[in-house]
Amino acid sequence: MDISNGKEELVFDSFGAKILVYGLMEHCNKAKVHLQFFCEEELVPYYENMGCIAFAVGMRRK
Repeated sequence: MDISNGKEELVFDSFGAKILVYGLMEHCNKAKVHLQFFCEEELVPYYENMGCIAFAVGMRRK
């Protein structure tokens, strides 16, 4: 976690995240489980490049 700017932000390694997501996708596919997850809007292109499609809009309180 990076809290240097006074705001908590999750810092992750992009390569490690890809391994994790691809592994999860493969595991769910083999188990015939329908995988759905939410992400921040600015990460949509990142996940689209991994073969995902946007399908819903998540809402949160301001």
